[in-house]
Amino acid sequence: VLNIPDFVKTGQEARLDASGSFDPEGGGVQVSWDFDANTDSDGDSDPLNDADATGALAKLTLSESGNVTGAVTVVDDTGASNTTLWALRVISRSFRVVWEEAYVEYDWSGYLEQGYSEEIQFQPGEGARLIDFSATLSLSRDLLPITWPEDNFTLEVDLPSSGWTYSVITTQDNITENSSATIERTAMNPSPESGYTVYADSKEGLEATLLGDPDGRFGQGTWYWTITALECDPDTPVDGVDPDQGNDWTLDAHFLVLILRISEVSV
Repeated sequence: VLNIPDFVKTGQEARLDASGSFDPEGGGVQVSWDFDANTDSDGDSDPLNDADATGALAKLTLSESGNVTGAVTVVDDTGASNTTLWALRVISRSFRVVWEEAYVEYDWSGYLEQGYSEEIQFQPGEGARLIDFSATLSLSRDLLPITWPEDNFTLEVDLPSSGWTYSVITTQDNITENSSATIERTAMNPSPESGYTVYADSKEGLEATLLGDPDGRFGQGTWYWTITALECDPDTPVDGVDPDQGNDWTLDAHFLVLILRISEVSV
């Protein structure tokens, strides 16, 4: 006597109940469960007698949707047995997918002397899709009146996972402004549809699929920024005198990202 649900969702526990089984002669019975009638896990050439669980009640949780066929065997106290096949339908779960727009900002600062470099590593928008970014390197003004060349640095960004590298050199439009350099890129990835419902076996699997979309992976992984003091010119016009052989710098990076929000909905 077997009682099982018509269906369960992936990740949901199915309760298999054979407690109504009995021996017509009044003897006791033992119950064993085979959760996969298509696999012979004990290697005895009988795929229906693998004891995956014992007892009148069994619980089964499956992570993949589809139809599952198993067997339950009841044995009485004289060794007589009865095996019955059972089928369980496992259906996908429904999730609502929303891409939430957000701005992420990062900033760093430091000091470099002529010929030295500093590398910065970080992962912007982890768990999100990158859309636009802009990064600006700014140098501090020299203390003395500027009558000679301004200091200049280089800014380089390298994205190994996306095969993209770009570099710029700081410039100064006029003597009242700090030297600066900007790298920017827009529409790095397409903006996907938002606010729809999709069926999947698990939230984690759906998230991995959406974030791993080959058309939306640009910029994922570690970003490598390199700042180099390329040209720290003397800070006085006197030959051989340089009271400041480097420069203070700041790097500000701004990213527009789409954060993935997945919530399960009841159907």
